[in-house]
Amino acid sequence: MPQESYPHLLFTPELVDSTPDIGRVLAELMDDQVHTLENEIAQKFSKTRLRRGLVMKILGSFVTEDDTRQPRSREQLSIPGFPEEAVDYCLEQLKATRILKDYGEGTYELTHDTLARHLARQRDEETANIIEIVRAVRGAFNTHKLDRKHYLGEFALVNLRKYEDLIRSAQRLNEEEWAFVKASEQDVERKQRKRQMRMLGLAAISVIMFIGVLGFSKLWYGQKTAREALEKTMGELNTQTQKNTNLIGYQEDITDALQEQKSDRTKSWQLLLGNLFQVEDTSLKNQLKTQLIKDYPISPFYNQTFNIPGGIEKVVIDPQGAFYCAIMDGNAQVLFKHKDSPHKLLLTPAGASVYKNVVDIMRVPGTEKILTLHQDGKLFLWDSLPNNLNPILIDSFPADLGPPATIVPHPGGALVAAGPRVYQVFLDGRKYPSRFILGFDRPVKHLAVNPADPNEFAAVKENNQVVNICRLDTNVVIRTYENFDYESVTYLAYAPDGKKMFAAFEGDIGILWTFKNPDIHTLFRGHNGFIADAAFSPDGQRLLTGGWDTKVILWDISGKILKEMQGHKGRINYVAFLPHDFVVSADEEGLVNSWYIGVLADTILPASNRIRAMAASPTENKVAYSIYGDTLGFLVWDLDKNETKRFQQPLRRWDHRGGISALTFSADGKAVLVGSDNNLVSLVYLNGEKEDEDYRSSRNRNMPSTDGITSLDINEQWIAIGNKQAWLKADRLGVENNHMALLRKRRDPQHTFIALRPESGVNVVKFIPGLDSLILTGCDDGNVYIWNFLRPKPAIVQVLPGHSSRISSCDVIAWDASSWYIFAGSKDNTASLWVVRKNSKTGALTYLNNEVLFEDLNGFKNTYAWHASDITDVAFSREKGTLKLLTASADGSVKLWESQKGKEGYIKEVPNLIRHFGEIRSARFSADGKYIITGGEDRSIKKWDASKQAEDRIKEIRARRPVE
Repeated sequence: MPQESYPHLLFTPELVDSTPDIGRVLAELMDDQVHTLENEIAQKFSKTRLRRGLVMKILGSFVTEDDTRQPRSREQLSIPGFPEEAVDYCLEQLKATRILKDYGEGTYELTHDTLARHLARQRDEETANIIEIVRAVRGAFNTHKLDRKHYLGEFALVNLRKYEDLIRSAQRLNEEEWAFVKASEQDVERKQRKRQMRMLGLAAISVIMFIGVLGFSKLWYGQKTAREALEKTMGELNTQTQKNTNLIGYQEDITDALQEQKSDRTKSWQLLLGNLFQVEDTSLKNQLKTQLIKDYPISPFYNQTFNIPGGIEKVVIDPQGAFYCAIMDGNAQVLFKHKDSPHKLLLTPAGASVYKNVVDIMRVPGTEKILTLHQDGKLFLWDSLPNNLNPILIDSFPADLGPPATIVPHPGGALVAAGPRVYQVFLDGRKYPSRFILGFDRPVKHLAVNPADPNEFAAVKENNQVVNICRLDTNVVIRTYENFDYESVTYLAYAPDGKKMFAAFEGDIGILWTFKNPDIHTLFRGHNGFIADAAFSPDGQRLLTGGWDTKVILWDISGKILKEMQGHKGRINYVAFLPHDFVVSADEEGLVNSWYIGVLADTILPASNRIRAMAASPTENKVAYSIYGDTLGFLVWDLDKNETKRFQQPLRRWDHRGGISALTFSADGKAVLVGSDNNLVSLVYLNGEKEDEDYRSSRNRNMPSTDGITSLDINEQWIAIGNKQAWLKADRLGVENNHMALLRKRRDPQHTFIALRPESGVNVVKFIPGLDSLILTGCDDGNVYIWNFLRPKPAIVQVLPGHSSRISSCDVIAWDASSWYIFAGSKDNTASLWVVRKNSKTGALTYLNNEVLFEDLNGFKNTYAWHASDITDVAFSREKGTLKLLTASADGSVKLWESQKGKEGYIKEVPNLIRHFGEIRSARFSADGKYIITGGEDRSIKKWDASKQAEDRIKEIRARRPVE
C-alpha cells in the first residue's frame, strides 16, 4: 500500500508570534461560557425573577485580594440574595465547562491562574469595595498589633457594615480580625462621647456668655432693650457654636476617612466631598471645602466623578460638563439632575412614573431643554430646570411597524428613527411639528447628521452593516457604503468637516474613511468588546470611543491610541468632548467620569503595549525599557535627541524568544543587563564594541535556573538575579525552594552564590555601592534583608522591617564615603528610608531606621501624605547638598520628596503634576537629574521636567474643571 506523503509543517517565529496567548484564549472562553450560563440561569429560574450577576459573583470568590486563585468550599459560597439551588446549578455547570475543578468534599478552584487575573480585572464595584474594605481592616489590624493604639475609624466601619453579610458569608475575615472590628466600634463610641463632651463644653461656654450678657444688659439697658440685645447675642452664639460643632465633626470624619481608606483614598475624597455639600451653611461649607482640598494630598484635580443611583443607558451633558438627566436601566425612567446643586442626587420629576420606557434622549442644542423618545412612539419636550418638570407632548409616531430606536439633534429640531421610517421634527411651534422623510424595508437603528451639510444624514438599518447616505431636501438615498467585511454597525458619526465618517462594528473594530476615497480605511483596534459610543474632537483630529470592555480610548485619526482611560466597571455607553481639554464618559453602572486629557509631560513616547521594565543610564540621559508582549528585545530612548533604538538579547539556535522582564544599566552606562522570560540573563553592549556576555542557566543539574526573573543588578565583579520560580535539587541543599537571589561571577558564571528565602518571594535585588560584599533583597514578607554573600555560605547580617505587604522596589545611594541611604517601596502604599553608616576606625556598620518626617499638614498626620495605592517604584537623585526621592504608584501618580544634608530626618514633599491614566509601572531620574521618566499601564513613557513646580499648573487645571 503506497505511503501517503504530507508537506512538512514549518513553525516560523512569525507564526509562533501570531498564535494567540493561551491566557487570552482561556479568558475569552470563560467570557463566552459566563454569558451563556447567565442566560441559562435566567431561563431556568425565571419564576424567581433571579437578577443577573450570579456567575461572576461565584467566580470572583475564587480570586484572592492579590489577584491569584484560591480554593473555596461549598459552605464559603453562600451568595446573599441568590437561592442555594441556583448556586449549586452554577457550580455544576462551571465544573462541566472546566472553568472550575473539583477537589472533592465540596472544594473547588479555578483551573488556571490566568482566569484569576482576568476575573480580577472584571470585578464589579461591590466586589472591589469588599476587597478594599478587607485590605483596610487587615492593614489597620496589622498596625494595631504593633502599637495597640490604632483602630478603624467611623468612616471605615460604615463601609464595612454595608457589606458585612457578604464578608461573613465568604469568610474573608477571621475571628481575631472580627474581634478587632468590635474593638474599633468601641473606640468610635469613645470618640463620639468625647465629641459630645466637647459639644457640652461649647454649650456651657454659651450659657456663661449668656449670663454675662444678661447681667450686662440689665446694668446698662432697660428691660425691653436688654431682651432684644440678648436675643441677637444668643442667635450669634448658637450659630457660632453649631459651626464649631460641625467643624469638629467634619474634621474628625475627614481624619478617619483618610486614615482608614489608604487603599482607595480617591473614592474617600469623593465621598467626603459629596457629604460636604450637604452642609447648608455657605461659609462653613467653603471653609471645609478649602481645608479638605488643601490638606488632601492626592486631590484628583484632573478627574471628577458622579454616581447615578442604578444603571444608566445614556446621559445628556451640556458643553460645560453638567449633565441634566439620564435614562435609567430597567424601566428606562428619566431622572433630572439639579443643575444648581451638582453634588446632590438626581431628582425624580413629578409624575415621572407616567413617562417610562424611554428609548433615547437628547438635549436641544443651545437650550436647557430635553427631548425624550418613548417606546410607544411619543416624543416629549422637557424643561430641565428643577422648578418646571412638566413635559410637553410634541408628537406621537406610529409604533405598529416597530418601536422607535433613536433621536439625534438637527438644526431647529431633531431627526427621529421610528421603526423603518425617518422623521424630521420641528420645535418652532408649527401646526405639524414633524414630517416623514423616507422609509426603509427594515427598522432603522442608527442616525447621524452631517455637521457641514444639515441636508445630509446617514442611516443604518437594524443588524446591518450598510451605511446609507440620505438627503433631506430630496428625500432619497444618494449613495451607500457596504464593502465592509464586518458585522452590523454599533455606532455611526460624521467628522466635524463632514468629509469623513467613523463606524463601529460588532466585535471590537472601528473604521474611519473619507467620502472621496472610501476604499481606503483606517482601522481602530484596541477595544475588547463592542464600541458603543464615539465622538470627534472639535478639530476633527482626535476620536474618543467607549466600549463594552469598560475602556475609554482617545485616538488620533491615524488609528493610534493616545490615551487609555481606566476606572469604569460597567459597559461604557456615552462619551463626549468638553472644553478646556476635558472628556466625559458614562457607564451602565451609573458612573460618570470627566477626565483631563491635556498634555502635562514635556515629551510623550507612545508604546504598543504596557510598559514592563525600565532602567535609566547613570552616565547619559538614556532610558532602556521593555513592553509587554514584545519578544523582539528592548528599546533605548535617548532623551536629549528624542530618538529610540531597538536592541535584541543574544540567542542561540535552541533558544526561544521571550519578553524582557528586568533591565538595569552597568555602572559605566555602556551596557544593559537584560533578563527575559526565556530563562536568559545577558549583558548587551549598546555601542557594539564588545561581544554581548551570556549568563544563561548552567546545564549542570545542580545549578539553579532563572525562569522567574524579577530583578537584576550588576557591579564590576558580579551580577545579581532576583528569582521566583527556580528549583533547587533537594539532595544538594537539602531544600526545595522557589524564592532566591542568585549571584554569578561575571568572568565565571558557574561560580554562583545563592541567597535563600524559603518562606518569602524575592522581588528586588540591589548591590550596595562601595560595600562589595553586601547585597539587599526586598521580599514578599515586607522586609528588606542585607546579605553578606562572600561568606562560605551567604548569611543575613541585617533585617530592615516595617511594611505590612510585599516590597515592590528598592534603591540605594551613597551620601558620602561612610553613609548610604536605602529607600524601599511597598504594596502597603508606603515607603521607608534607612541610613547605613560605617565606622571609619573599625569598619563596623550600623543600620538606622530613619523615620520619615513630613511637613505638618495643618494638623493632619504625616502618614496621610502617602499614595492611594501600591507603590510600584522608588528612586534617588542627588543635587549638591540635596537628596531627591520619588515614589511611583498604582494610583497613577508620582510623588517627589527632598531632604537636605544635615536634615536627614526631615523630608519635604515637592508638589508635582506627574500623572498617568492608569498604574505607573516604573519611574527614574535621568543621569543629570533634570528629568523624570515614567512608564505606565496606559501604554506610554513620559519625560517630565524635574524642576518644574506644580502650584500654578494645579490652579490652572482646577479653574478649567468642567464639573464643580
